[in-house]
Amino acid sequence: MVVDKDMEGEKSVEEKSPEEKNLSFLKKAILEANDSYPMNVEEGIIAKKCYLDGEYVMYDYECDEDVIDMDILSQNKSNVKRVIKKNLINADAETLMFKRMCEKANKGIGYKYIGKTSGKAVLIKFSCQELKNNSKISGIDKKCK
Repeated sequence: MVVDKDMEGEKSVEEKSPEEKNLSFLKKAILEANDSYPMNVEEGIIAKKCYLDGEYVMYDYECDEDVIDMDILSQNKSNVKRVIKKNLINADAETLMFKRMCEKANKGIGYKYIGKTSGKAVLIKFSCQELKNNSKISGIDKKCK
């Protein structure tokens, strides 16, 4: 709730719009998610942080380059995106709820794989609309902005 003084010095109360509320919920969820980082995602990949970056909720993944070849990862971005998409569709309840929060806040999800030694980065992003198009949760018809 936002309290504002009008021209005559009286207080008026403005409710947050649904979009503002959804973004507030998402920001809180991101803060909570960051409490669990760093987290081992799979062999050679550690999730370092989650944050808002424009129209995306981004995850920074640190890659052990003795395990993950960043050049090969870059050359196979479309295959990696396909695997992530499948994992998002078949994710656990907590991940599905977070994905839904992103959709309601009109945010996509992105993954930034960063080579620990070289610093090379590979970005894989799903726009809000891509998330919605691939959602298995029923009742989602609101278009992303």
